[in-house]
Amino acid sequence: MNTELMELRARIDELDNEVLELLEERLSLATDVADSKIEAGIELIQKNREDQLIVSRQNHTSLNPEFVEELFRLIIKESTRIQMEHIGNDD
Repeated sequence: MNTELMELRARIDELDNEVLELLEERLSLATDVADSKIEAGIELIQKNREDQLIVSRQNHTSLNPEFVEELFRLIIKESTRIQMEHIGNDD
């Protein structure tokens, strides 16, 4: 395997790790978000907020909008799962 390809793959690996670290940080806020929603009397699942977030992210990048939507739907789904789990543990 040539050196350039190895270097490119190493950089991709570094970026993948950074992406995962940022996702972990983002998802670690989910329990605090759940607590804030409960205190404010806001429903955990807010479809309008989710849709606004996705459109905002699509407008903030040159990436394929369908990819951005799919990516953020997965992130939101996991965040919601964490929030629901957290609320279930507070009973």
